Amino acid sequence: MNILFINTQKGTGLYGVEQWMINLGRALIRENHWVGLAGRKDSPLQEVAEKNGIRYFPFRVRSGLEIFDASHLHYILREHKVNAICTKMYKETRISAMARIGLQCKIFVHRGAMGDVKNTFKDRFTLTCCTDGLIVPSNALQSEFCSIAWLCNLKKIYVIPCGIDISPYRTAANSLKNHPQGKNVIYIGRLMNLKGIDILLKSWSIIHAAIPDAKLTLVGDDMENFRKMVSRAPDIAGSVEFTGFQTDIKPWLAKSDILVLPSRKEGAGIVLVEAMAMGKPIVASRIGGIPDYVRDGETGILVPPESPEALAKAIIYLLSSPEKIKNMGLAGQKRAESEFDISKIAKEFLTLLQK
Repeated sequence: MNILFINTQKGTGLYGVEQWMINLGRALIRENHWVGLAGRKDSPLQEVAEKNGIRYFPFRVRSGLEIFDASHLHYILREHKVNAICTKMYKETRISAMARIGLQCKIFVHRGAMGDVKNTFKDRFTLTCCTDGLIVPSNALQSEFCSIAWLCNLKKIYVIPCGIDISPYRTAANSLKNHPQGKNVIYIGRLMNLKGIDILLKSWSIIHAAIPDAKLTLVGDDMENFRKMVSRAPDIAGSVEFTGFQTDIKPWLAKSDILVLPSRKEGAGIVLVEAMAMGKPIVASRIGGIPDYVRDGETGILVPPESPEALAKAIIYLLSSPEKIKNMGLAGQKRAESEFDISKIAKEFLTLLQK
């Protein structure tokens, strides 16, 4: 099949949906499918896509000029005999619907979160008339979309989990077998209140008081506000490290013992799969799609959101239980390999496209 991903998201980071598209595209190419990606000319996606053998097309979505953008896209679809499009943004989806006129081409939208779906003509038209299906990464997000009255009867909301190429993570994990265990906790993701970073920092005061040699590493962008928050808390300032955004998180996971994800809202999280593949147990909020990935008591510990005390208690328990860290890490590795390897996800994706 010939598949085109479209992602015109602004920004310099590669987040969940972007990583999903790149990982999936690479896996599809290995199975001899043609894969392209259309996105902004200045997007960091271009370098990453081309590095992974994905043909990149500079593409703009311009207000008031949609007909010209659709014409440009129609040319790409026709020239490369594209069978299926997978978009991220709703505007991309509407332009794709115009572009595929006269062509045999399916359209799917991938959403990592509910976002700002509204009961407007534009959103209703996009999701019920312009697509052949909506792809989400968790059962919780599928249920959330189905809870919208005008979408509840839509039998085209499909769950396809986040996936990664397990091999490099397995290699990195194997190199750590004789690595001495420390007391290092890591958060990887956007540094924002929606992700519960303020909850994590409040819990860290409790953790650091109980385990003075514990270290917290925050990997992600938009860190300035939280850096100031930490600097105003001298009791924890020396135990918290900010790294900024990191393209390759494997070295940072390698130095850690536990991944923490204290989100207030979460459709899923590819970092959960990456941590499990590296043999790291997870402490995360019992919310949204997280329970689809983390098995409470087996591959990690789930805690109520908005509770610094519960988060601290779970992290202190694991840091004080090296054997538990090891066993949960091994269980997570097995789960990542059996459920979230990108080759398995690619087969699920192709099955959907061929329906």
